[in-house]
Amino acid sequence: MKALSALLICLLSALAASAQDTRGRISGTVTDAQSAAISGAAVTVTNTGTNTVTRLATNSAGYYEAPLLIPGDYTVTVEAQGFKRTIRSGLALGLGDQLQIDLQLEVGGTAESVTVSAEAPILDTSTVSTGRNITNREIMDLPVIGNNVTMLTRFAPGVQVPGTTQFLVQGQIGGGSGYYMPGGVGGNEWSIDGASTNGTDRRVAFMPSPDVIGEFKIETSNFDAGFGHATGLNISMSTKSGVNAFHGSATYQYFNARWNAAPFFTKQARYSQIAALRAAGNIAAAEELAARPLLTPGHMNNFHGTLSGPVTVPGLFNGRNRLFFFLGFSKLRNLQSARPSELNYTVPTAAMRAGDYSRLLQVDAVRYTVYDPLSVRPDPARAGHVVRDAFPGNLVPRSRFRNPIHDFYNQRMPSANNDPADPRREPVNNYIASGMPNNVDYSSWNNRIDFQASSRHRFFFRWLKSEFEEDAQDYTYETEAGLMAWDEKRPTLSGAADWTFAMNASTVVNASVDATRFLLQNQRLGTRRYKPTDTGLPAYMDQKCAGSCVMPRVVWPGMVAWSGDMVLSTPVDPGAQGRQQSAKFNVTHIRGSHSIKTGLDLRQHYRNNIQNGGLTSGNFTFANSFVRKDEDGFVPAGTLGLVWATFQLGIPTGMSVDTNDTYALMNPYYAWYGQDTWRVSRNVTLTFGLRMEYERGPTERYNRALSYFDPNAELPIAAAAQAAYARNPLPELPASQFVVRGGAVYAGRDGAPRELWRSELMYLPRLSAAWQFHPKMILRGGYGIYFDTLNVMNQAVDQFGYARATSTVLTNDFGQTWRAGDPRNGVSPLTDPFPVRADGTRFDVPLQNALGAMARAGQGFTYTGYDRRHPRVQRWRAGVQRELSNHMLVEASYWGQWADRVGLSVRQDSLPERYWATGNTRNNAIATELNRQVPNPFFIGNFESLRTSHPVVYQQISTLGQFQSPTIAKNRLLRPFPHMNGLTNNAVPVGQARTHAFEFNFQRRLSRGLNLNASYTRMLQENKNIIENEFETAPRIWWPSDTARPHRLTATGIWELPFGRGRSYLNSGVLNHLLGGWQLAATYEFQNGPLLAWGNNFYRGDIASFEADARSGTRTLDQWFNTSIPFERNPSNLPAAFHVRVFPRFFNGLRADGLKQWNANLLREFRLVEGLRLQVRGDFINLQNRSQFAAPDLNPVSTNFGRITSQTSSLNRFYQFQARLQF
Repeated sequence: MKALSALLICLLSALAASAQDTRGRISGTVTDAQSAAISGAAVTVTNTGTNTVTRLATNSAGYYEAPLLIPGDYTVTVEAQGFKRTIRSGLALGLGDQLQIDLQLEVGGTAESVTVSAEAPILDTSTVSTGRNITNREIMDLPVIGNNVTMLTRFAPGVQVPGTTQFLVQGQIGGGSGYYMPGGVGGNEWSIDGASTNGTDRRVAFMPSPDVIGEFKIETSNFDAGFGHATGLNISMSTKSGVNAFHGSATYQYFNARWNAAPFFTKQARYSQIAALRAAGNIAAAEELAARPLLTPGHMNNFHGTLSGPVTVPGLFNGRNRLFFFLGFSKLRNLQSARPSELNYTVPTAAMRAGDYSRLLQVDAVRYTVYDPLSVRPDPARAGHVVRDAFPGNLVPRSRFRNPIHDFYNQRMPSANNDPADPRREPVNNYIASGMPNNVDYSSWNNRIDFQASSRHRFFFRWLKSEFEEDAQDYTYETEAGLMAWDEKRPTLSGAADWTFAMNASTVVNASVDATRFLLQNQRLGTRRYKPTDTGLPAYMDQKCAGSCVMPRVVWPGMVAWSGDMVLSTPVDPGAQGRQQSAKFNVTHIRGSHSIKTGLDLRQHYRNNIQNGGLTSGNFTFANSFVRKDEDGFVPAGTLGLVWATFQLGIPTGMSVDTNDTYALMNPYYAWYGQDTWRVSRNVTLTFGLRMEYERGPTERYNRALSYFDPNAELPIAAAAQAAYARNPLPELPASQFVVRGGAVYAGRDGAPRELWRSELMYLPRLSAAWQFHPKMILRGGYGIYFDTLNVMNQAVDQFGYARATSTVLTNDFGQTWRAGDPRNGVSPLTDPFPVRADGTRFDVPLQNALGAMARAGQGFTYTGYDRRHPRVQRWRAGVQRELSNHMLVEASYWGQWADRVGLSVRQDSLPERYWATGNTRNNAIATELNRQVPNPFFIGNFESLRTSHPVVYQQISTLGQFQSPTIAKNRLLRPFPHMNGLTNNAVPVGQARTHAFEFNFQRRLSRGLNLNASYTRMLQENKNIIENEFETAPRIWWPSDTARPHRLTATGIWELPFGRGRSYLNSGVLNHLLGGWQLAATYEFQNGPLLAWGNNFYRGDIASFEADARSGTRTLDQWFNTSIPFERNPSNLPAAFHVRVFPRFFNGLRADGLKQWNANLLREFRLVEGLRLQVRGDFINLQNRSQFAAPDLNPVSTNFGRITSQTSSLNRFYQFQARLQF
């Protein structure tokens, strides 16, 4: 038996890991009155809720340790021959807590006993994990929106947040996952009951209801070697388990949208409309408008129910003390309008829809002049360039509206309702979608089984399931309801099983398995109402998309919406499905003054799409390229208005359609660790650990992936292109230096590795120490190295060749001649967007990997280098805790971190620095020369031999613009890899980040009816992660970072008003019934606003005093900073193309609006009968109704310069009410 036990320990020590365990530990030393250690004492640790026990014996040092205990209330009993039995009760073990309970025995018989009832010590004397435990009381009682308990993460010390408090109900995981460490390097690790619950793209996969969560813990610094797989926060939740008594709850939460405060700009727009009606003399209409509610109807119904207890079958089985269950269910239905930050869109004005752009000339006659694309001709003043004539009066004649899809999309484009009254202001954000719906339907189920087979064997099993649907972003709700709605669906399924085996008094083994499946898909059902012919496109487009037809997508670049460019319709979302499976094993062994742990964590990550997606019905872009004066931006051109004119004229700047494939990615992760916690003395603990992580590069199941770029790849076009260049070389680049080499690499082809990037073995040392140098004070510190995971859950794949887009080249000479349509004779390219080609085809079919190194040539390639490295963070901390009482402490800490190997996007085909303009004056000569058209060595006529030698390559390049035009911009030939037409490695490991922070925390555990936590952080965070100019291979400047704000203050509190039964005053009689049972709870949050991000401007003043000058004067919404500072305001004098950056990107003292918010609630509890309680509660979010505004316009030539025209996503004042019945 001993041999078998030894073998089992050896095997499991090679396969063990604690990972992110949510269970806690109770340990301590047993001594006599003279402080001598008592060995062999029998220790029993009992969970008082379940009556389950862990039996131990003290070792030669008098030490005992009970690991892997679920959160709950415990009693520790110690018996030793010749001593009285000693009982320590009232110990509340929180999630991940490590309680040190030292016991001193009195001489006597074991029949005598000494019972001490006291709280667990508030000082943490053995670990250096920092952050915050959110207790069950705080989860249940603090004010949060829609019972989304993850929002309490923001109140943990050291946690950074984006700086808004948007509406996020349970299940909305995007914003609900938006918490991070300073620097923003890597992501967080989310777990429930020790099992990973990471979704795709760094999001939490599952959000249990507050009635299901026992506690959750947020760790910002954890120097335990068991922690890994991430560089960010470690956020662990534990679900509730059943106990010997039956318990249950039913909770109902409700809000009505019209109770709430309206967003600032919604009110402003309404008041402006009323004022305009009054000014026009239309008093009746003004009064009718004033009587309408500002907010659209909406409400939320949110129900949670739980039931728990022992598993019993009357007369057959009694599970008390052994087998327990916990069931939870929640259902939420939310109907309301969108968040304030999502209400702003820019749409064409009524005049623009009629072709009248004359008003824009009052804004800026240079940037907003509309030029006739049919007037294009060679520019006699600039050789190699073209010029166009303006439409007279800036009016586009109705007779020139030639777009066959114009009427369909124009009818569905919302009408402006917020045009500025001042004609000199740009009509941006001129449509406020105040009634746009944001509806959520969410259901979740939770089941947990705990089984105490014996005092040596414990098991638990848990599964979670949720279904989430969201109808949001339907900004066409007034023109065609439901057309642009997300229709997002997100089913999640998770399961876990765990076994704990107390092998003997000094060795505990733990093994677990878990799996999570997560799917996110925006179905966009509204766009599926239509097929291409419904919009006016030809019938062959319907045949192309057969089975996956949607309304074709139209894009107006620069016509801004809150989330980017204005679009109608979207790609078909293929649905990203992520899956993670893991097996974890753990061994803890106590030897003398050492606690030794060792283990391994095995994970498999998967990501696949569930259908062919993409732009199956076509994508049509209408930029300003053909309605500006020239082709290269020599004369500045705006986008507002010009892009709509292009749409009316029916001359797109891009047309494409997709044929896509599915994919299935996978990569494994293995981590081993070993750790020794050495109790040097009773007040000094040292912990040494080493973690080793090995993560393999991802693979695609059938190698359907384009991987990296090989700069030395030989190309079939090289000789002919180099020979063509030699016939017309540029003076700056001799023919001998013009090299055509380098190409894409397909996974697994021609000896290439299957992995998309290399596997990596990483070493993560950890060290921490705790010294209790005073009975009420402890000094703690630690150091650790962490690496981020690069798994496929957070990574899509380039499937070029297996997925292929067909793009139509409209013109090779900027509209002098056309390759699609005949605009000069009134025929829009949209009448036949994909013409029949010489080979009789219209669309490119997938070629799989047949193009080899020529894949992406001429089309641009953004790739992940094979030598990608895992970002690394070194973190350290030192702090002092001071116990003020047995329920209060303060802590002061310094902590810092250094991050490196952070992946950045770096251009590999950058134009060398020597060609760029410098100084503070516009250089037209350089821009003109570098954009000049010169003979194109990549013209298809130079590659006739490829027709027979490489027919697939020839067919591919013959469809691409780079190979179709006989001329090319000069700057493109002066770059390395000129055949690629753009080349960027998006993961060059040259980014860095550094943090220094001082943190001050106060904690008062709930005592005498009052709980209070407060934290202040003063932080210096700088990142070296911005490539200022494309020719730079690494960042040059340390910039202040928006991932950490200089000042952040948070506080939470719960106060049981001292009236009523069981409290200090009015605890009986009528006044008890009137005034008893009340409770107040509140949260507060303050932090600086985000940095203002400046463009590359010419500044005519003293840059050294810019920040002070900009901050002078009174700050208003119309002038957030001093707009009279001497920027260059003439658009013709701004930096031209190829001008190095001359103006700083950030100034630490110039920021947008910050966060200052109080939330509060008022609760009253009624005791209906013995054991049955009813709680009624009202929550008041953003109690002071403070609007938080978005950043101002930072374009010096804009008429809105310095003006704020929109809000952030933070809510205005919001009310919700709740009732909870518990037994």
